[in-house]
This record gives sequence, structure tokens and C-alpha cells, in this order.
Amino acid sequence: MLSAMLGRPWRIFPLARRFGEIHAQIHQIEAPHGEGEVPEAVASRLDQLEASDAWLRDWARRELEQLPRDGALLHGDYHPLNLLMEDSNPVVIDWPGASAGPPEADIAQTLVLIKASDPPNRSPLILKLLRALRTRLFMPLYLRGCRRVGEFDRELVNRWRMVRPVERLAVAPANEERALRRMIRESGGPRDFGPT
Repeated sequence: MLSAMLGRPWRIFPLARRFGEIHAQIHQIEAPHGEGEVPEAVASRLDQLEASDAWLRDWARRELEQLPRDGALLHGDYHPLNLLMEDSNPVVIDWPGASAGPPEADIAQTLVLIKASDPPNRSPLILKLLRALRTRLFMPLYLRGCRRVGEFDRELVNRWRMVRPVERLAVAPANEERALRRMIRESGGPRDFGPT
């Protein structure tokens, strides 16, 4: 999907909405019996944070305990590079992180992935354009596409968006760390962005 948008940028409007619709269709599938619940997986990744971020891990764990644990199918790594545009039948790939949980957890994860990462091997000019488009255009259109197909709670998405960047810090490449820490500060998360 990313290549389709870069090759024909005017198609970002329908592609971003379609991206959201497909994600919402995934969430309408009940998770198969035996799938792990996403809160446990998140808690496990939080435990991998560096000792200097223990205060942040503890804060995220407290937030996580208060979030619902519904059992929809979640992709876990849904972003434009994992959606192949096969003619009129898009194909979602890369399912190793699939689990069960609330759709809002998966939507928040996608928003974090889109905002924190840069596509590989792009010129600085293309990266600046993509950064502007993803926040102001792609993400709102993606959410609109999700709403066209399924229901989700915006407040729950926002609460998951406070926890997901903390979780991502434990496993993300170094080039995402600054963006993730900025997201944590801006999320309405911990009041003091430093050890307590």
C-alpha cells in the first residue's frame, strides 16, 4: 500500500479509508480459541524496558490493568507495508503478532506504528512529505475508514495510545525512540516525564 500511495499520491484519500475499512473487518472476526490476550503480551513487552524506564513501565502497567480485554482478532502489526494491493483484493500479511483483545488496542498500535516509523530508503524530502501527510491526512482518513465498517470507542483508543508507545520503546529500533518519547509526552500520560 505504501508503494501505491508514493507512486500515485492523489490516491491517498481512498487508500487510507480502505486501509481503515480492512482493519475494522479484521476486528469483526472473533479470535480463535487459544489465542493469547493482548494485555498479557503488552505487559510482557513492558518488562523488557531498560531499568532507567522502570517508572514508565510501572505507570503503563497500572494503566493497562484498567483497560478492557475483549476478544476480537487483532493483527498486532497492521501498517501500510503489511497490506499488499493485489488488484481489487488487498491481502494482509505478517500475522505472527496476531492475538485476541479489544479493537481499540490494535487501532492504537497502528496509529503508533504509523507515527513513529519512517519508510525505509527514502529521501529526506519524501520523508518530510510523508510525515506531514500521515498525521494530517492519512491517520484521520484511516480512522474514518474504521468507523465506516465497525464500532470503536475513541476514548479507549486514546487510552491505549498512552500505553502502546511505552510498550513499543522496549522493542522498537533506535531511530523510533525520539518519536515514541514525544508521543508519550503528548499522550496525556505520566504528568512528569521523568523518574518519580
